Amino acid sequence: MFHTDAVQAVGKVPINLKDSAIDMLSLFGHKLHAPKGVGVLYVRRGLRFRPLLRGGHQERGRRAGTESSASIVGLGEAAEMAARAMDIPHTAAHGSVRFSFSRYNTMEEMERVIAAVPPIIAQLRKLSPYWGEKGPVEDPQKAFAPLTPRYGAKWPATYRSPREMI
Repeated sequence: MFHTDAVQAVGKVPINLKDSAIDMLSLFGHKLHAPKGVGVLYVRRGLRFRPLLRGGHQERGRRAGTESSASIVGLGEAAEMAARAMDIPHTAAHGSVRFSFSRYNTMEEMERVIAAVPPIIAQLRKLSPYWGEKGPVEDPQKAFAPLTPRYGAKWPATYRSPREMI
């Protein structure tokens, strides 16, 4: 049995469960801007497992309690919006950095992050095909074009294929 915790990937990385070896996948709605407290456990059809907490007949004994219909609808809407948003080219997200802080983070931890991140970003910029010696590439349309040519198109002369970058 293979379970994946897709909390950080959901809405950011396309996942095709039909063509994967994933038997179980869990995600939480708040990562998609759905109501807090709602989540999903995908279980591949036919997979047998023993739940930690036994539930009522409405969930075939897999989950205790009653679902919040409003939260489920909210998660569905958020998932649909994320799927539409994922049509953004990969290169647009290539330079994105996301930090999650909470009230439990200390000032010392944040200062360590602030000190550690700039050299890491500088190294990543050296590796990035979207960052030149003088800063971001000039033509944003080219910079944020999909990495793979579509509909039989060829790689533009200014780009290297991902295999050439390795």
